[in-house]
Amino acid sequence: MPVVDISGSDADFNADPYSFHAGLRAAGPVHRVTVSADEFEPGWLVLGNEEARQALNHPALSKDWRACGRFPDALVTAANANVLESDPPHHTRLPVTW
Repeated sequence: MPVVDISGSDADFNADPYSFHAGLRAAGPVHRVTVSADEFEPGWLVLGNEEARQALNHPALSKDWRACGRFPDALVTAANANVLESDPPHHTRLPVTW
């Protein structure tokens, strides 16, 4: 699977991000992406509500990027510990307020 550059340095992305994402959606719901060729390994971009729901609920996948151990300690702070970036049981113990 090719890696798609979504770092903002791609000319097509900068020219028209809406058409760029529409092209990705037309090609399929899941894409290997990079946001910075220098700092981070490629990740995954999931487009589509049902596909995202399946990925977020899959027990083999993690939303907690801090757990992978690939980031400098300076980036792993208490400010990054929130419901959007956590897995159960931490995620499920947090109250939903909306």
